[in-house]
Amino acid sequence: MDRYDKKIFANNLNGYLQRNQKKQSDLVELLGVSKSTVSSWCSARKMPRIDMVERIARYFGIRKSDLIEEHPAQGQAFPPVNSDTVQLLAAFDRLPESQRTAILTMVESLLKEQGLLS
Repeated sequence: MDRYDKKIFANNLNGYLQRNQKKQSDLVELLGVSKSTVSSWCSARKMPRIDMVERIARYFGIRKSDLIEEHPAQGQAFPPVNSDTVQLLAAFDRLPESQRTAILTMVESLLKEQGLLS
């Protein structure tokens, strides 16, 4: 598959993870694959085999096409994939809870200072 297909899949996968409040680690556990494998799917570096696409679709209760096809008639359901952001969030998820809380508190304070958060 070409890079475009990988981006569509990554965009859709990240959207369904977010919508269902799931993490990449949930897919790692469910599918029995490595963290780096799921990360490569979410950052549009690789595309999973079709059997994995089927398992992911079943997990979310959706069709395979919901993961692998762009759906322009519905508008863009999820923001475009930014691989830097995906990698940053994956690293953030690996931090201990206390460090994640401290970072979120700091970011919230900075956003309030900038008037971007009330």
